[in-house]
Amino acid sequence: NKKGFTIVELVIVVAVIAILAAVLIPTFSGIIAKANESADIQALNAMNKILAIEKAGFDGNMGIMDAYKALSNNGIKADDYTALYKGRYYFYDISLGRVLYTDENYNVLAPQEHKSVVKNSNWRSLNGKINETKVEATNGVYSVDTAEELYYVANNVAGANVELTSDIDLCGASISFTSTSGQLKIVGNKADGKPAVISNLVGYNQYNSTEVSADGTTRNYNSGFVSSVNGGTVHLENLVFDNCVIENPSTGNVAIVVGSLSSTSGNTIKNVTVQNSTVSGNRNTGALVGMCYDISAIQDCVITNVNVFTATGRSGIIAGVCSNSWNSTAVKNMCDEVTVTNSTLKLWEEYKTKQIANVTVSDVKTTNNNIDSSKAVTTGVTFILCEKYDTPNQYYMHCDDALTWVGDGSMYGTIKDANGNTISGVSSYFLIK
Repeated sequence: NKKGFTIVELVIVVAVIAILAAVLIPTFSGIIAKANESADIQALNAMNKILAIEKAGFDGNMGIMDAYKALSNNGIKADDYTALYKGRYYFYDISLGRVLYTDENYNVLAPQEHKSVVKNSNWRSLNGKINETKVEATNGVYSVDTAEELYYVANNVAGANVELTSDIDLCGASISFTSTSGQLKIVGNKADGKPAVISNLVGYNQYNSTEVSADGTTRNYNSGFVSSVNGGTVHLENLVFDNCVIENPSTGNVAIVVGSLSSTSGNTIKNVTVQNSTVSGNRNTGALVGMCYDISAIQDCVITNVNVFTATGRSGIIAGVCSNSWNSTAVKNMCDEVTVTNSTLKLWEEYKTKQIANVTVSDVKTTNNNIDSSKAVTTGVTFILCEKYDTPNQYYMHCDDALTWVGDGSMYGTIKDANGNTISGVSSYFLIK
């Protein structure tokens, strides 16, 4: 005489469960959201306490890199920290020296005393992310006039054809285009005819390629607005990169504009200006290009008030290194396409250096017949010898205001100091000035 539930009973049970779910699920979701928000604000308060202490002993405003390092020294890897509450963001405000917690429309939710602050050019996204605004192509061209649209195209469209119709303030967003097939084209096309300004680009410990060398060492490569051009080509024109910071001390092929230009022809970097910016990398580091295999691409460009830093000695203000298939005359012609003012190239101080003053062209002898030393350097420049990263008592020769390095180890020669004494253990990497 066993009996089961009747259809009516089952329907009643299902209805009761549905009603309970309709009531409780939003409640549980709200509880989870509040818990996430609470955790986010606790993290915010912890970061701002650290920054308040650090800023007290800091001369002037702390930039985004200063903030990263201050937080890192206290156990917070801020560049990786994403808000737990979906659609919320952390922005570091340079003028305030504080981190702000915002909703998806960038309204400040915390700290309480800064709720009236509105998004401005002092904001830097703490993890390099901002909202994405989807944009559709018209006749194959993406017309972009906001940072959110450019961020969307960079993250979702391969080999895009982009026209920037307005200046773009990225507020610290990390954008990284690549070109692996076809042509990546980004041009300024404002109504007034002036170049489109891309400002406040930030790249911190950002790269798109990792390789393991024969000795088991892991090396990172390629960082910049366009991180790499390999298999495709790139066309950049009528653009200004302003107040950008790229810092990747363990990465090779680093630049503000193009990290690695491996394609040997068909590229254009024309009427591009880099200004008021800083770029640092392990090697192959420059303002326009890190590793450059197509020197004919660079046309009518400007670099002003830019600082380039390198860890292991091979870099240049214009390009970190040019392929050694190019002779010095061709590279000199490339340098003549760029106006460089008030910019510096320096080795990192933590690496061993030896200062050699007033070395003249005649003090530098090379065994490579492709190099015309009269085009390589001028007299009276200051050279630095930097010990090779992995070879004790062997040195790279480096010039403070070098525009680019030519070649990669093929140009060995004899170097003399100001007293005419030969300096041993030096590789003569020629510099175009």
